[in-house]
Amino acid sequence: MTVSVDERAVRIARTFVELERSEGLELMRVGPSRASHPALARTEGRSAIRQVGPGAWSVRRDELAGMASPAWNDVRIVPGFENGLPVGVRLTHVRPRSIYTQLGLRSGDAITRINGRALDVESALSAYEALKNARRFDVELRRDGALLRHTYLIE
Repeated sequence: MTVSVDERAVRIARTFVELERSEGLELMRVGPSRASHPALARTEGRSAIRQVGPGAWSVRRDELAGMASPAWNDVRIVPGFENGLPVGVRLTHVRPRSIYTQLGLRSGDAITRINGRALDVESALSAYEALKNARRFDVELRRDGALLRHTYLIE
């Protein structure tokens, strides 16, 4: 990873780097490539993530644990804005066939709420921590101006 002269590393952790850029803060996940991520392997012939209905997915718990690890280089998370106002976190650079596309997410999606709680860059990591023992969580996101709701059932 290279930081240009108009960027400043604000915080460096094992799995992410928080960068301050002219357009705002960016949370960049770092680590080995997706190919070496053990949670992406199929287990017992079943995918770790399955769409089980419109706007609903079943996710193995070990896959959620894996999302906090190095596979996060499949996405960039930046503050989301609409009409100059903050609206959650925006996903950019979502790689095809990544965990995120399997979860029904796309580049440009702005995740605004998790389980009814407003989300921003600062609260994203604490929101993830709160979901570690959840059996289900609901995500509200904006895509191309439309409000979508995704439900994730944890196995």
